[in-house]
Amino acid sequence: MTAALANATAIEQQARFAADRELRFRIAEGAHCRTGWQVEIETERRPLALLTDPQWADMFWISYAYTAASDIPAERAALDTTEFWTRYDLLYRSRDVDLVAPFAFAGLRGPGAGRISIRGLYLAPEFTRYERFLLWLRRRKHRRSIRS
Repeated sequence: MTAALANATAIEQQARFAADRELRFRIAEGAHCRTGWQVEIETERRPLALLTDPQWADMFWISYAYTAASDIPAERAALDTTEFWTRYDLLYRSRDVDLVAPFAFAGLRGPGAGRISIRGLYLAPEFTRYERFLLWLRRRKHRRSIRS
């Protein structure tokens, strides 16, 4: 994703977040959507790969298992190349809330053993103090309901 498109996407998503408090709460309660991502090309709205099983790889990097979501053999084979993961026009879309992580990118080392390291693959809505308090109450209520 180009820098201009990433910034425009981030601004658009913050506007959507501002209008939908429940969406922001869902994202925060779901560990900022760390699981359930699909990889797309910017010009096409179809998944090429699915990212699952996040594991901490390094300080800012998270390793994901990837599986092909396309039936086209050339696209399936491309997933195992560094050239695919370093393309500028890849989009990382959350399957939970159908939003794009605007600043996500894959590591330059490329894929290995069905895993790829990615940085910035999360959604980060902004909260007011009041909303942070409401979120804390919701989490507390959820913990109490689990205990009983």
